[in-house]
Amino acid sequence: MKVHPHHGLMRSLKWDLAEAYREEEQYWKLRSKEKLLSEGDRNTKFFHGSVQRRRVQNRILSLFDDNEAEQFAEGSKGEIAVEYFRKMFTSSNPSLISEALEGMLPRVTENTFPRRPINKELMMDLNLKVSSLITAHGEWNVLKLNELVPPCDVTHIRFFPPEVSVADKSVWAYTKDGNYSVKSGNWVLTREADLMEVIPADLQAANKTKERVWKVSTSPKIRIFLWRVLSGALAVAVCLRRHGLNINPVCQLCNGSNETISHVLFDCHLAHNVWSITGLPLWSHGSPISIAERVDHLLNLMEKQDVDKEWREAIPWLLWGIWKARNSTLYAANTNSPYFVVATALADTKEWLQQNILSQQGTVLRNQRQMVGEKLWTKPAFGKIKCNIHTSWIKDSCHVGGAWIARNHAGDAIFHTRDAFLPMFNRLAAELHGILWCLRGLRDIHIVSCELWSDCGAAIDALRRPEVYPKYRSQLLKIQQVIRVMREVSFHLSSPKANALAREIACSVTRDGRFTSYLARGGPAWLHNRIEDERRGRR
Repeated sequence: MKVHPHHGLMRSLKWDLAEAYREEEQYWKLRSKEKLLSEGDRNTKFFHGSVQRRRVQNRILSLFDDNEAEQFAEGSKGEIAVEYFRKMFTSSNPSLISEALEGMLPRVTENTFPRRPINKELMMDLNLKVSSLITAHGEWNVLKLNELVPPCDVTHIRFFPPEVSVADKSVWAYTKDGNYSVKSGNWVLTREADLMEVIPADLQAANKTKERVWKVSTSPKIRIFLWRVLSGALAVAVCLRRHGLNINPVCQLCNGSNETISHVLFDCHLAHNVWSITGLPLWSHGSPISIAERVDHLLNLMEKQDVDKEWREAIPWLLWGIWKARNSTLYAANTNSPYFVVATALADTKEWLQQNILSQQGTVLRNQRQMVGEKLWTKPAFGKIKCNIHTSWIKDSCHVGGAWIARNHAGDAIFHTRDAFLPMFNRLAAELHGILWCLRGLRDIHIVSCELWSDCGAAIDALRRPEVYPKYRSQLLKIQQVIRVMREVSFHLSSPKANALAREIACSVTRDGRFTSYLARGGPAWLHNRIEDERRGRR
């Protein structure tokens, strides 16, 4: 009996097998967190080996307890870790609050590590709620605040008006929305551990060199390669032995010394010949300096104007070329000439720089095309009113001045105003206060439909996504209440140049000390010519 193959079934089975291989590869790729190999290659074995190496590297074999006894059991190691963090976050119950405040400077920071206000009292009331610090008129109870927290924190708290309609609840201080996340908790613990850790001087220098690597003008994959060089994360013999692999530590190319990263990139005969061809001023052959010092020296050479530009720019590609040549010799049995490595590095450098220049020029042209309609002030649609607003905030003194100017579809100024506000803690709070003041002013003069344009992107974002800005909830709710009684209000982001007139009027408050508020028809006389130029669309 002759059996004919079922081609459709065979194709289906081959497809299922290929899909299973792909899923297995993707699984181990995700577990290994390796991103340097291209997707689609059959690298399952490599990814699986990477996972095993990471497990060996990250495993904590033992911990020392309080009696300096080394513990290997999993339960004992867990108890030591729990006790360590319990002590770290447990109060020592100081008898005087001055002990806790000793060495602290009264400073309010906005973008650094957040903290709760310092409590003056020795005994803390755990049932104290925010609502108990608010008066019947919806304002902060300043006397109560001064009893509980230092003056610097009272000032900070008063910059954010309370919202009595919101019920008290517990919040996590290290996320914008106040909800706890594992990521933020890990960040807090890591930062606390970093602050307590004493970093050696050589490691600090290596970290600074790593920071410089990310600013090198080269391909992103070469930046990652340089970072791995400084981190000791290349698959050379010494590093692999450190991770538990029992292999020969001697360099397989020259058989002269142990295969370290420094040896492969600088001291091996191939690398030594490459650097000799370049003629760059390096250290003497075989000098006992660290890999971080050598990379730092090369980065310094790239910044020296007296070194030939062609060689300076090719330094990252020379390192990359030496590493690729080493791999092709070991794993593909290729013979690599140092002259070929140098020529390839120079050609790759030239090509990348040319393509990078073209890419940057294209980006600039695209940005210019996109900004053509935003750069200058334009008239609103027929029957619409366009209101440009700006809030001038001085960082050092926290002085705030605001102004807005409203114009119709013909470009004629119909109203403008300015005012000085109470000091604000940051620009966003000042901008939101200015927008609330503007909306109330428009409502009072019976303008219930308008376009509001501001050059503060954070303020526009807060109005569109109020849930991301819980600290400004009170101001945002007041703005929403005013909008509800108006007919139609839309918010738009303006370029600084298109918002220049409102900026000039607002800056006259903080710059020239013009604190007298007023509301007037038309535009200010001293800006008449500029208003007319914008109305006529003059450049």
